[in-house]
Amino acid sequence: MGLHATNLQKAKFLERSNSLRRKIEAWISVQQLHIPSIAPLRFRDDAAAAKPVAVQDIKLFLPSFLPRSIDCPILFLRYEWDFRYAQAEETLNELRGVLILQSHMLKSKNRYVRGQRQMTRSAKLLDNVQQKVHEAVARYRRIRTALETLSPLLLNADWGNTLRVLDDADVKGLTSMDNSASEGRKRLSWIWKVHGTSADADECTQAGRFLQFYLSVTCLNPNIK
Repeated sequence: MGLHATNLQKAKFLERSNSLRRKIEAWISVQQLHIPSIAPLRFRDDAAAAKPVAVQDIKLFLPSFLPRSIDCPILFLRYEWDFRYAQAEETLNELRGVLILQSHMLKSKNRYVRGQRQMTRSAKLLDNVQQKVHEAVARYRRIRTALETLSPLLLNADWGNTLRVLDDADVKGLTSMDNSASEGRKRLSWIWKVHGTSADADECTQAGRFLQFYLSVTCLNPNIK
C-alpha cells in the first residue's frame, strides 16, 4: 500500500492478510503431522521473535530450509525440487518478458518523448519496470539457492547447466535490441538460450509492441490515463 491508502484499500489488505494467515496455519498443521521434528524448531523460532511476525514473513520451513539434523522424507524433497524448478523457469520467463518490454520502452522514449513533463512520466514508467527486473533477479537467486541445497540430497547434478548462476552481466536484453556494444562484440546472454525462450520471446514481443503504441499515445497526450 502507498502512503495515502484509502480505508477500503486498508480493509482489503487486512482481509487478504487474515485469509493468507489462516491458510498458512492450516498448512503448518499438516506439515507438523508429517514431519513432527519441525514443531520444536518452529516453537523456538517463534519464541525468539521480539514482536508478532507479519504474515508475509512467516517461515514455511520447507525441506531446503531445514537443518541437516532434521530427517525429512525424500518424497517431500522431490516435491519441493519439482516446485522450485518450475518456479525458476517461470521466473526466467518473467525476467525475459520484462527485459523485452524495457527495450521497447527505451526505444519508444527516444523516439516519441519530448519535453520535461513527458520525460518525467516516461522515467517513472522505466523505474517501475527496472524495479520488476530487480525483483525477478532476486527471486531467481533465492530459488536457485534452494535448488543448490536440495540437489546433493536428491543426487541431481545436471540441472546447473540449464539453471545457471545469474550474474548482473547476464541480465540484459536480446542482442538485436542491445546497443551497448558493437555488432562484432554482442553476445546473447544464457537466459535467452534456455528451454521455452522462443515462444516466450514472441509473446513478449507482441506485448512490447502494444506497450510501445501505448507509450507513444500517452506521451504525446499527457491527459490520457
